[in-house]
Amino acid sequence: MATILFFSLLTDYVALPPERVAGVLFTLSIAALIGDAVMGALSQRGVRVSRAGVGLVCVAATLLLLVSAIAPVAASALVLVWGLVCGGVPVSLQTWILLSARHLKEGRGAVFTSLLQLVLAVGSLVGGAILNTLGLHISIMLGLTAILAMLGTVVFFGRSFALR
Repeated sequence: MATILFFSLLTDYVALPPERVAGVLFTLSIAALIGDAVMGALSQRGVRVSRAGVGLVCVAATLLLLVSAIAPVAASALVLVWGLVCGGVPVSLQTWILLSARHLKEGRGAVFTSLLQLVLAVGSLVGGAILNTLGLHISIMLGLTAILAMLGTVVFFGRSFALR
């Protein structure tokens, strides 16, 4: 789903030539791998702060893409920033679950894997339907709304979700 969204965003909204999109998406994947490593280190220091930081940077990069008539090179750079921070989302979530449920050694891995697969499946289904029905701009705005809801949850309720 994310690849379709980025392809549409880069070709339709930013007017990046289609032959350059594959290269941008490849570097997005590399940035996501780097984001995994960076977030692993940052999550060790503060899970709540690192999750909130990921959300804020993701929102800022996406808003910059939407609100400005942006050059293809700048848009590609913002997509890389998005990949870097969003690559860290699974690591941040996994660290949160591992630290919250220290006594559930096997269960916490199962919770993380199940939750991640569920979110990917539902997000792809709902996001694809929204993209096909309402268009790119609305799809991105609803995604930003979901990220902001996640930020509110992390900031206001992050500590209270620890499993006892």
